[in-house]
Amino acid sequence: MISFSQGVSRPTSNCTFRCLGCPLGQRDFQPDPPLDPLFSPHKKVMHIVGGDPLCATTLIETLRYYHQKGSQLVLWTHGQFEVTRWAEILPFRPKVMLYLPSPDEAQFNLISGVSGWSGFHQIAAYLQTKHVEIAFNFPVRPGQLAFIPDAHELAQAYHARLLMHYHPQDFGPEGKAYLQRYLNFSDVWVFESPAPPPLFCPAFAYEGVLNPWQVAKNFIWDYVGSKGKLWTFGG
Repeated sequence: MISFSQGVSRPTSNCTFRCLGCPLGQRDFQPDPPLDPLFSPHKKVMHIVGGDPLCATTLIETLRYYHQKGSQLVLWTHGQFEVTRWAEILPFRPKVMLYLPSPDEAQFNLISGVSGWSGFHQIAAYLQTKHVEIAFNFPVRPGQLAFIPDAHELAQAYHARLLMHYHPQDFGPEGKAYLQRYLNFSDVWVFESPAPPPLFCPAFAYEGVLNPWQVAKNFIWDYVGSKGKLWTFGG
């Protein structure tokens, strides 16, 4: 049964990508705030976000805290860090929302500001060998509707789900209808999600995954299409 008991922890606002339109990657690294249990209420599902959470000096402490509280952990990350960094993380059994700026190599590198296309495939393959449940986090920008079938095909190649989210003001009725039709696919989520608060990674679908009505809509469409989910935000 899906749960709407979801929380968010942002242990850092730092990131190693330089994405178009994102101020976080354009500045020097900032000190990470300490984890304060008094101000860190836990939920059944905790989304660990940034910046990129793998940049956080307090990440392992944060994961350990919520893991001990019994929370299911969901990491929102581009993932392109050393395997030794992932080796510290995997014992906490997170689910991973792997950032996909675009399923096109040239556009991926242009949007991210780094030559990360091969790194994306390397980390997706690595997590697959470690039996980590992953989904590809694809924020659909204006002009990217034509790339959606490629993103879906790429996710299928890695046995991953595809999460698409978009700013509703960026698309007209036809574009929104095209995006929403992917609710019919049992391995795809679709969320309307305006930009998150400042200091959050703009690729985090803040207004989508924390909105119980949108989560319920995706769950219902999944149930109708596949008679149950394999991977849910609610554990």
